[in-house]
Amino acid sequence: MATKSSSLNVNGKKVTVESNLNDGSYTVKDSQGRLIGSGSASSGGNINFSSGDSTAQKQLLGLSGSASENLNRDLESKVKGPVENENLAILNNNVQTANKKSLKDAGYGNKISIPGDTTAVQPTRDGTPTPPVGSTQQPAATAADADTAATGGADQSLIQDAASGAGQLAKLFFGDLRYPLERQETRDYDHVLFSAVEYVPAGAAGFAAIISEGGAATGRPSNRMKKENRVGSIMLPMPRNYNDQNAVNWGPDQLNALQAAGNTLIQGILGSGDQANQAVDNVRSAAGTNAGQLKDYLKTGAASQILGGANILTRTTGAVMNSNLELLFTGPGLRTFNFTYRMTPREPQEASECRNIIRSFKQSMAARIRSASLFMYTPHVFFIDFIHKGQPHPFFNRIKPCALLNFSVNYTPDGAYMTYKDGSPIAYELRFGFQELEPIYDVDYEEGDAVSGMGF
Repeated sequence: MATKSSSLNVNGKKVTVESNLNDGSYTVKDSQGRLIGSGSASSGGNINFSSGDSTAQKQLLGLSGSASENLNRDLESKVKGPVENENLAILNNNVQTANKKSLKDAGYGNKISIPGDTTAVQPTRDGTPTPPVGSTQQPAATAADADTAATGGADQSLIQDAASGAGQLAKLFFGDLRYPLERQETRDYDHVLFSAVEYVPAGAAGFAAIISEGGAATGRPSNRMKKENRVGSIMLPMPRNYNDQNAVNWGPDQLNALQAAGNTLIQGILGSGDQANQAVDNVRSAAGTNAGQLKDYLKTGAASQILGGANILTRTTGAVMNSNLELLFTGPGLRTFNFTYRMTPREPQEASECRNIIRSFKQSMAARIRSASLFMYTPHVFFIDFIHKGQPHPFFNRIKPCALLNFSVNYTPDGAYMTYKDGSPIAYELRFGFQELEPIYDVDYEEGDAVSGMGF
């Protein structure tokens, strides 16, 4: 029986998923080897918790006393998603194509990725050696050649070391967290959903996408990062004070007559012979019309250079060269979003949830490393969605994938140290800021959720 195991972090604790590569069944066990749950191909890979050790399940979720009544709910929201995805990742990356077809027919269906047959979305938390590189990932045999062409012959050993290291990074999964707790069952209340996903680099194909016809859109971060590959989500109430600001960059630009004449000559020289002659005639005609002024400008300009930049022309004639100043577009800007929250836990389980929320934000934004590596790797990034009655909010803006730039916690927001008996603070004040990974373009208002509602 061929099996493969993988460990991941669930609710701050280590669990191990062991998958049978032949029949697609799998088990999930805690660090002490106790069974949390199991699944099979016949169930489509869905986990069954009824066969698990209830004591181990409660300890995994940190439940005790009356909070144990929420066991099934918390197993579904915090354990089910990550372990099922981990099993699929193991199968999709280790089972031969012929056996994949058997697993598909046995019940997995399109969850099993078979090139040319199914189009399953593969999680990127499987720990395989190669990092995700977007929708145009290349086979290992050709990736090195593409990297050489894209990087102008950069040191391939370094590039390959960086690529292999990204697949051996520590896995992160913190489940679905929320504050306040009791609102989970009430889906009609408006809230903000912060979904953390692994950053997907453009890879070698990203260079080609930038210069190819229509490729710029293909290689954009919003097309590489997918919400389906999230490592966790945090549900918080709508903020008390929220605003968005779209901005583009404009700047002043000058072009005096001599610069314009020089441009005309250069364009003529680079063109055909007739164009060059016409350019010379145009410049000669313009110079003849303003010969006196041009002569004064050249004389005073030469004197200014000799005397170290003194403005001789203006001092002697009161005139300045017409700069033809104009405000020109210089490029788009990247939007930033800031949030402030105050959390006041009212029970031990909610205090634990607040702690996990803070920890998850901090861990998600941390640079990723592995032992004995020359490289650091990009932190996780976030999707931010405003939800109204279970759907995208029709009157709030959409937000592209964002990087979490800063995160601060005030553990004594009332100006004094106060805790409950177990040491948990009675309140936290969170302040954190995001910045989008890419600008907003006009075509974005004609795609996806932005077609209706507020757009971006």
